[in-house]
Amino acid sequence: MSAQRSIRDAAASAGKLPADVTTFVGRKNELAEAKRLLSNARLVTLTGFGGVGKTRLALRLAQESRRAFPGGVRLVSLAALAEPELVTSAVAEALGVRDQSARPPMEALIEHLQDRRLLLVLDNCEHLVDAVGVLIGTLLRAAPNLKVIATSRAHLNVHGEHVFVVPPLSVPDEDTLESGRAVLTEFEAIRLLVDRAAAAGYPVSDDNLHDLARLCRRLDGIPLAIELAAVRLKTLSAQEILRRLSDRFRLLTGGDPRVVPSYHQTLRATVDWSYALCSHAEHTLWARLSVFAGSFDVDAAEAVCAGGGFVADDVLDLLASLTEQSILTVDRSRSPARYTLVDTLREYGQERLDELGDTTRMWQRHRVYYENLVVDASTTWYSSKEIELLTLLKADLPNIRALMDRCLNEPGAEVSAITVAIALTRVRFWFFHGTIGEGRMWLRRSHDQISAGHLELRRVALACAAWLALCQGEHRDADTIRGAYRELGPGVENGFAEAVVCFAEGIRRWLVDAHPDAVALQLQARDRFLRLGAHGDAYMADLFATMAAGFLTDRDTALPASEDLLKKAEASGGIWSISWAWWAAGFARLRFGNRQRATRMLRDALSQQQAIGDQWGPVWSVEALAWAAAAMGEFEYAAWLFGAADQMRKLTGAVMSGLRTFAEQRAEAERLVRSALTPQQYSAAYRQGSLLTWDEALNLALHRQVPDPRRAAPRSTSSAGATLSRRETEIAKLIAEGLSNPDIASKLVISARTVEKHVSNILTKIGLNNRQQVAAWVATPGNFPATGTT
Repeated sequence: MSAQRSIRDAAASAGKLPADVTTFVGRKNELAEAKRLLSNARLVTLTGFGGVGKTRLALRLAQESRRAFPGGVRLVSLAALAEPELVTSAVAEALGVRDQSARPPMEALIEHLQDRRLLLVLDNCEHLVDAVGVLIGTLLRAAPNLKVIATSRAHLNVHGEHVFVVPPLSVPDEDTLESGRAVLTEFEAIRLLVDRAAAAGYPVSDDNLHDLARLCRRLDGIPLAIELAAVRLKTLSAQEILRRLSDRFRLLTGGDPRVVPSYHQTLRATVDWSYALCSHAEHTLWARLSVFAGSFDVDAAEAVCAGGGFVADDVLDLLASLTEQSILTVDRSRSPARYTLVDTLREYGQERLDELGDTTRMWQRHRVYYENLVVDASTTWYSSKEIELLTLLKADLPNIRALMDRCLNEPGAEVSAITVAIALTRVRFWFFHGTIGEGRMWLRRSHDQISAGHLELRRVALACAAWLALCQGEHRDADTIRGAYRELGPGVENGFAEAVVCFAEGIRRWLVDAHPDAVALQLQARDRFLRLGAHGDAYMADLFATMAAGFLTDRDTALPASEDLLKKAEASGGIWSISWAWWAAGFARLRFGNRQRATRMLRDALSQQQAIGDQWGPVWSVEALAWAAAAMGEFEYAAWLFGAADQMRKLTGAVMSGLRTFAEQRAEAERLVRSALTPQQYSAAYRQGSLLTWDEALNLALHRQVPDPRRAAPRSTSSAGATLSRRETEIAKLIAEGLSNPDIASKLVISARTVEKHVSNILTKIGLNNRQQVAAWVATPGNFPATGTT
């Protein structure tokens, strides 16, 4: 799989329910009860001890309930997240919210969810209960059609929460153990073990079925314990496993037969036993792997965990062995393959690592590896490996976050945190990942905690933060940050901080002041970066100098600059770099050259941005193509593109008004379009563009394929001829006029709660997901064949 496809597929699959790798067994009664709760409640929390199967039940419940949620079902795993402040951003990412503005992520989430009938699954909430509780409470109040399934070892204590305690799988009692196959296989735990035994190549017969039943009873029906025991059927009989487990239980209970092991003791004994059956090298690796947050690849495992018992070349075989024993899970659909320790087994590994006295050393190795990974990416990204590096950083983000969080809470380690935050900004990771706000948060936190003596690092962090704020159109924040780095005084002469400050000043002169000297400032920054060997940073300065020249200078400056930039980018082989060079060259030709060629160049830029899953560039490519269409007299097409670009910008949170040069170019193009179309024609075309999905907008811009206007309305076949009550019809028309729920309530003299119920009924009856689709449905002739009673 190519790196371009990897990053695109990763973005597309974020938040989707995973496919079952093994058979789902049992839970008929639990599923029925959980469905009943979900039908009557908006928050269902599945609780229980680790290993009881909360996640698997939640995923099955979500899968079987998805038809009731036309807005979709999305999964957010919080297991690897340690920072409460990032919970909202994690949910936004899973939902595909591309907001990159400076507004609080909660606002973007609420806007996205407000009218969607969506089911959200939040997995592993127990270590973030307070933050998750606040998030869920806020979203449920703001989004009346949202429902949530959460898994947690503790209650979330949210108003309206319905708690369902997940029990172990059913097992036979002592009197039933000697029953026949028909009776024994009615018990869920036995069916699970039989299924996994068959997968392990263990022949199940009437002769050994009773031993399997006793094993299930001994394991208290705990799914994780059964899964771990089943792996051992490859080499041990059920009787041998029973005997060895019994020894473990005697250790836990002190040999007193009157002490019955609790579920926690049962799981602990099973994990202890699995651990005991591992080799010494496997023991060591299991413990050391517990420092990883989320998933990791072979290179990371070798770099962090090798030594003290085995060498790097042994790690791959040890990983394979731990995977065969169900200690690790592996995702081979990704390249390179990613390994994960199940949460319960990671906690066990952390205990063993503490017992070995090796925790501090392993965290240091983890920090060094990921710090080097990010720093190396920041200095080598300007190459053909650009997308490969960004894909890897995205996969390793949980580990990188864990590094920064730990360093900010460990005296003396703040330098690593600020170094990583700066490096991620230099590699433009926050733009790709769609989380500029998170980038600013890490820069702010690391700057605030680093000692005053690290002046150069503080200057660089502040200048990077100012750059991000300017790109978000947040002038006031950028000016505040600018004041902070100016207060620090001049940096080391010809140092990196001096170059980054010059770069930030050039962006300000371009986007805020619209002054031609922005070009000279960026070229100065470029030359300073080149003297320091910072070729990627030099390219960014060159890119912004060329773009500023296109907006603010003349033909003789802009066209040669864009041609020179395109040659440099193509020589580098970096797809992202090339895409923006095409954009700059296309815009320069739009202003000073051949408009047809400009359009081709802008489409080339957009095509490459689409291919690599860029979360930022397509907004501006669609916008520029609207300018091109206006310049060539394709006014209705331009209006469609304006609507599409504004909707895309709304999704990303970019603020056009804060980007002066872009805003002025848009105003001029829009003036041309409005002067050629009637107000009704412009409004109709603009609205149809604004109703397009992200992918439909890209298709419109790239291929001039205008979808049938009705496509933006109902996607459900049941919508045609749907019967709304008179009140629902009235409210649907007011929605089409752009009124909010409070506005509708005021106009009709009814409560906002009543309006919410009517809106929910409208969405359900005509099979829509949001208010925009309602507006398009209202505008489609023939969609009001009849009205019912009020």
